Amino acid sequence: MDEDTSPVLPGLPGLPDGPDFFRPAPARPVADGAPLLVDGLMVTLTGQNGEEGDPVAVTAGYGLPEDPADHLAQLVEVEALARFAEIRRLALVADLVEAAGPVDRERLVSLGGEGTPVVPEFLHLEVGGALELAPDRARLLISDAVDLKWRHPRLWNQMIHGRLPVWRAVQVARRCHHLPRVSDGLCEGGCPRLKETTL
Repeated sequence: MDEDTSPVLPGLPGLPDGPDFFRPAPARPVADGAPLLVDGLMVTLTGQNGEEGDPVAVTAGYGLPEDPADHLAQLVEVEALARFAEIRRLALVADLVEAAGPVDRERLVSLGGEGTPVVPEFLHLEVGGALELAPDRARLLISDAVDLKWRHPRLWNQMIHGRLPVWRAVQVARRCHHLPRVSDGLCEGGCPRLKETTL
């Protein structure tokens, strides 16, 4: 007979055991050839010829907790990951602007406002291809990144540290894009007093 060797917490009789966070849940395939990925929620469906397919975030009836409180906990976790991903994406684009130089006869063009660094003219095509964005959307992403990092360093720092939502920082940068650089401090100075609903 197996003996229970789990530790007993004194003074807490009758409380149900919590989930075991140290033991991964068993992987249950959704369909034949659909292995579970590391995070426990993503599955990869295999194609007809056995090649790996695209990941699917949630498959109906699979990988979701039964308790609504667990749903909320997962929502909080997913929201934090989404915010981190937004911040990281802008930071990587700004780093790429610093690192990328012109290739062959490629010209340097200005995508940001006054005082921002120039970028290789086809950088937006590379970024767009990597992120599956239209060229205009990729150009706007680069513009937002350089405007925030070089024209609004206080907003950039607040955003990087997670104290300011990305959408809000980007909206301020876009509204100040056409203004001369001397007005950037005025734009930044008014931002902390604005309510999220006013932008």
